[in-house]
Amino acid sequence: MLMKHPQVRSRTATVLSALTGLVAVVALLVGTVDAVVDFRSLVGASFQVNEKARSIVVELAPVRLGEPVIDLDASHVMNRDRGLLDRIGGVLEDSPTSEAWLYTLAEEKIATAAAATDLVALAEQNTTRTVTAMLQALGYDQVEVRFTGPSSAAAADPFGAADRSAASPVGG
Repeated sequence: MLMKHPQVRSRTATVLSALTGLVAVVALLVGTVDAVVDFRSLVGASFQVNEKARSIVVELAPVRLGEPVIDLDASHVMNRDRGLLDRIGGVLEDSPTSEAWLYTLAEEKIATAAAATDLVALAEQNTTRTVTAMLQALGYDQVEVRFTGPSSAAAADPFGAADRSAASPVGG
């Protein structure tokens, strides 16, 4: 039976890591994700008006999360450790320290984090308030805003409750 001392193994791994193209990067990447409501799909059938009751129902497309956007001015690489072979190979490349892969990974993580928040619900609330205020300014006493169809957060809803609605009567 051959036994190796743990320190020997860790030194060996450190030497191999230093020689190979393994890269360790510490970075602070800042980004945002917008919640979007597309009003371009509004048509006459999107509005149900009751002139006598001075009420209106508006059906909007579902809220969706936009693509993550990395703030390049606020983001930076704080530390980069590259192996010897990676450094030698970098001499032959146009951009030996390219962090494109890092930004792609950050975008994926930011998108996942945004999907785990209540951003869609908050966007629905804000949109409902704005549309309600606009329609009340036009003289409607009761406004109801409905979001129809699956939103980008609906994938997490196993029962498919894709039709969320929010009523907003005057003074409510």
